[in-house]
Amino acid sequence: MLPYIDSTGQQNFSLTLNLSIQNHRQQIIQWYIDTIKEKIKQYDMLHFWGLYLMREDINYGINEQIILEISHIIHKKQLRLLWIPYTNAINWNNWINLGIDIAILQPGYAFSSPLMQGTFHAGRLHSTAKLAQKYGLGVEIEINQGANTEYDIEILQNYLAQDYIDV
Repeated sequence: MLPYIDSTGQQNFSLTLNLSIQNHRQQIIQWYIDTIKEKIKQYDMLHFWGLYLMREDINYGINEQIILEISHIIHKKQLRLLWIPYTNAINWNNWINLGIDIAILQPGYAFSSPLMQGTFHAGRLHSTAKLAQKYGLGVEIEINQGANTEYDIEILQNYLAQDYIDV
C-alpha cells in the first residue's frame, strides 16, 4: 500500500528531504518501494507484484504529477500500480494517462444503505458497470466488514445478480 504523498502537506520529511521538491519526493518513493521489496524477500511464498495507491481520488495539477512520478518509478522497478477510485472521483477515468496499470471502480453501493444514512440504489451497480466497461476499469464488490447481517447478504446477492459480464 502506497501512502498518499501530498506536496502541500508535511513540508519537511526530514532535515534533508522536502515533499514540495520533485527530486526529494522521488527519493522518498524509491526508498519506500525498496524497503517493501526487502521486507517481502523474507517470505518465500510472496511475490511482490506492485503497489496499491491508497488515495481514492487524484486531484488535478501537482497531484497528477506526483502520480506520474510514482508510476514511472514503479514501472522502472518492473512493478505495477493498482488504484481503486470511487465513482466520479477526480481523475477516475484518466487512470491510464496517469500511468496506473489496473483500476477498479468502487460503486459505493454497499455504503449507501439506510444504516449509513444513505439510500439503497440497485441501479447504481449497473451504471457503475457501464462506466467501468467504457473506460476499461474493473468493478469492486464492496461489503461491510464482517458481512454477517441479512442486509449485508442482500447487498452481496445484488452484486452477484447484476451479471456484469453482460453489461
